[in-house]
Amino acid sequence: MRRVVGGILCALALTAVAMAQNCSPPEDPGRFSAGWRTATVTRGTRTMSCRVYYPAISASQNATADSTGAPYAMIAFGHGFLAQNTYYTSYYEHLASRGYIVIAPQFVDTQHGQLALDLLACLQWLRGEHTASNGFLRGLIDTSAAGISGHSMGGGASLLAASYDSRIRIAAPITPAETSPSAVSAMPNIFGAVCLISGASDGITQPAQNQQPMYNAASAFKSLPLLAGANHTRFMDNPIGDWTDPNGSMTRPVQQLLARRYMTAAFDLFLKSDTCGWHYSYGTLALDSRVSLSVATKYLPPKPFMLLSPIFLEDSIPPSSLVFTWNRARTLNPHDSVEYTLQLSAGSRFIPVYREHRTFDTTMTIPRVQYQDTSYWRVVARNSPSTATISSNIGFFRFLNVPVELISFNARVRDNGVELMWITARETNNAGYEVERSANRTDFVRIGFVPGSGSSARNTIYSYLDPHITEAWYRLKQVDYDGTYDYSPVIHTSSRSVSDFDIRALYPQPYRVNDRQPLIVAVASPCEDVASLRLFNSFGRMVLSYHCTLHAGVQSVSLPFRDLAPGLYVVSLTTKGGNIANAKVLVTM
Repeated sequence: MRRVVGGILCALALTAVAMAQNCSPPEDPGRFSAGWRTATVTRGTRTMSCRVYYPAISASQNATADSTGAPYAMIAFGHGFLAQNTYYTSYYEHLASRGYIVIAPQFVDTQHGQLALDLLACLQWLRGEHTASNGFLRGLIDTSAAGISGHSMGGGASLLAASYDSRIRIAAPITPAETSPSAVSAMPNIFGAVCLISGASDGITQPAQNQQPMYNAASAFKSLPLLAGANHTRFMDNPIGDWTDPNGSMTRPVQQLLARRYMTAAFDLFLKSDTCGWHYSYGTLALDSRVSLSVATKYLPPKPFMLLSPIFLEDSIPPSSLVFTWNRARTLNPHDSVEYTLQLSAGSRFIPVYREHRTFDTTMTIPRVQYQDTSYWRVVARNSPSTATISSNIGFFRFLNVPVELISFNARVRDNGVELMWITARETNNAGYEVERSANRTDFVRIGFVPGSGSSARNTIYSYLDPHITEAWYRLKQVDYDGTYDYSPVIHTSSRSVSDFDIRALYPQPYRVNDRQPLIVAVASPCEDVASLRLFNSFGRMVLSYHCTLHAGVQSVSLPFRDLAPGLYVVSLTTKGGNIANAKVLVTM
């Protein structure tokens, strides 16, 4: 648990002030007009006349609800001893203007335990109004976001209600009074957060006997804003009861402004997940020279979040790498650092996880060698060693078992025949290749067989020399050990011989250092010659020199693996006879 009390809160103030400055003060009116209407709520033999305030298209009784900000969180508010629910209209109107639906019953008696149940019945009435076919708030309420408040006796009853119902996310009463049954004893049973707004000069529910013991008994999250010079009655709109508590020097407008600030900030944070509510509840903007503030917080798991891609992917050829993306997992504390763990598993239950990768970003690229052809994946967001949230959905990808991945297939005319050359990236149960030739591109005959490599995950180079040098078409029939087979694309060659010295191709392109493969250079030469092959980086510095003997025709020169820095390189081939050829290759990790 992280605890900050009174002036120690300044330590928490060393946060991102720039973020906090973008927050509008929660005591300011919101963008909605506050409409209201009366309602009757019945619980057994108890019948309560209530006032319901809500975002509306006009500030009037029975105004049409404004749906533009829906769904709206809901709040029940209980009045004080011998008070009327109309004594707190300024709070109802303020909350409605900021996108809340508030229901305020007129209690029928002062039985504290019953009053708590009455407040819960009012919230249940709103849930019914949300689904009723003729409800004036139909479809406009976030029934999962419930808060509760009240003043004095109603404040104490709101704490009892929060201890009875774990669906209450936040209780933010004003000068709550100790009750029977005891609100102090009930505090450990409150599942949600509490904000106990108090007056240091309260002569009726003194903080030392009421709010301070409640705060001490509550679990985090909790806060106790103690307003210097604030009394008990000036939190109400109506001054009719001021004679009962003449204490204090703080004016009614200031008391109510500060009460709105801390109450609204708490509701914004826990009912809307608005991080501005954090700044005004526990951060820099919660500090005020007129308020002594005690707070205690703890880590809460990140909010639910979704995976974005790949959600479902099927393909025939595995890519060299997969890119995984997901939504950011938000936390109530905007200063929490969230680390993500991407988990890969062969099964949807993730038992076991065969590989994990960690990042603070919301995207990750996984190389081919680190994932299987069929896998499930999910992400775990963690903001502390003990608090984490698993992504709401899981992803799946599958790559079909392609026996052979053919990268290239070429035919080049040499003096002694046609040289066929092909390169594979990987093979599975590959018995070999039947080489077929056609004189008309339609009727093929077998002219030879080249054994395969069985199963291999590395690049493999094959060649076959056909002494037939007239115009022809060629194809490969790749055969598995079980007799299944597949054909390559058809290639064509004529009787023309190689007449130009040239670098025909570079493979792989780009060249990935992490694959630790050789760089293959396909060279065409009109005659036998001795050549020097050199590799230059973008600064013109030679990083590799290699000597080879060329024969007439097309051949492949394999350069050994080198741990190169990423960048653009030039392959330069110079023969003893004075021929020069250059080609570029991009090197990546």
